[in-house]
Formats: sequence, C-alpha cells, structure tokens
Amino acid sequence: MKKIIFIFLLFLPLISYSQPSSTENLKDSLSLPSSNPHQINFIGELGGNGILYSVGLEYAKFKSSVLHYTLRYGLSYTPSKMQGDFFSTFAEYNSEFGKNNHYFELGAGPTLLFSNNLILIVTGRIGYRYNSKHFIFRAGFTPLFFVGLGSSASILPSAGISVGIPLSRL
Repeated sequence: MKKIIFIFLLFLPLISYSQPSSTENLKDSLSLPSSNPHQINFIGELGGNGILYSVGLEYAKFKSSVLHYTLRYGLSYTPSKMQGDFFSTFAEYNSEFGKNNHYFELGAGPTLLFSNNLILIVTGRIGYRYNSKHFIFRAGFTPLFFVGLGSSASILPSAGISVGIPLSRL
C-alpha cells in the first residue's frame, strides 16, 4: 500500500501541472494557435524507458508556437535465452522549456516490464530535445527506479537517445 501511495504522490505534480490554471481565460484555453497546436510523432529510442530500445508514439502540445509538453507511449520486446523474453510498455509525461527548436526536457513515467513476473519501474528524464518540422532528436539521463511488483527497491542509472519524425499535425 505504501508503494501505491508513493507512486500516486510522485505523479500528482504532473497531473496538476497539466491542468489549466483557474485564472486562464476559458476562451484562450479553447482557442487554438494558428500554427500547429498539436502534433503526433513516431519516436524510436535506444536505452531510456524501454531499457534496451523502444518504439512509440508521442503527442506534442504547442503553446504560442513553442513546444509546451509531450505525452509519450511505447513498447519494447527483447528476446533472451538466459532470463526469458522481456516485454515492456511505458508512458511518459515531459515538460519542455526553451524556444527556436531547442528544449530542456524534464519528465517521468511508469514502465511495466513483463518477464517471468511483472515489474514496475518509474523512469525519470532530464535531457535535451531538438524539435523541427521534419525531425526530432532527444538525448537524456533516464534513471530507472525499481519500486515494486516483483522487484526490490533500487535505482539503475540509464541514458537514452531518440530520433523521430512527425506523423501528423492537428
């Protein structure tokens, strides 16, 4: 029970940050900027959330033509004869700070690792992001926090490098 409460408290700031503030004008929050307010991206990553590699989709939200935040979902499959096959799925929320296609990225999210048993991993992200109209590059420090569900509590330092392309602009 303590681990579930810990995970909830870990993600509470992310949930509250993504909500519009009460002082925002409702008309402003519903109106869309003229230049691509949303974007769907295909991202491939070595390391990071998928441990060895992952592929996934990302929803990017722009605010005043500047990248504001991203939500990313992905999958990874790693065959292993020694320990059995590994399959993982993850979700990640990132806030981006910057302009002119160069961003500082800060985020976190859960990863579920399926092998002989289910393992819950909470991943963080501190990194750099280049985001243009035709190409995405990301590099960052992505520590893995093994918090329970079949694992003992531990931290594994990790890094990830991602490349991607925009699929559609909404």
